[in-house]
Amino acid sequence: MPLSIHSQRHVQLRSCLKQLRLNSGLTQVQLAERMGLEQSQISKLERAVKFVDVWLFIDYAKACGIDPTDAMLQLCATQSTRSDIL
Repeated sequence: MPLSIHSQRHVQLRSCLKQLRLNSGLTQVQLAERMGLEQSQISKLERAVKFVDVWLFIDYAKACGIDPTDAMLQLCATQSTRSDIL
C-alpha cells in the first residue's frame, strides 16, 4: 500500500481533520494558536501539503476538544465504508 499525501486514505484523513475543526467551531487561526503552530501549517494539513503522523493527529484532536480515540473511531468509520482499502 503506497504512502502518499494524495492517496484516498489521506484524503479521508484530511477531511476528518477539517470536520473535527469545523464541528468544534474553530477557525484555522484559533486551532493553530491552541497547537502552537502558524495558521499556514493548519492550512497545509487540510490541503495535503503536509503529511499527518499519528502524534499530529492526536494533538489536532485534543486541540479541537475531542478525545483522540473518538476522533480515530470517526476516521475508521469513514474508512470502513470503502471496500477497496484492504
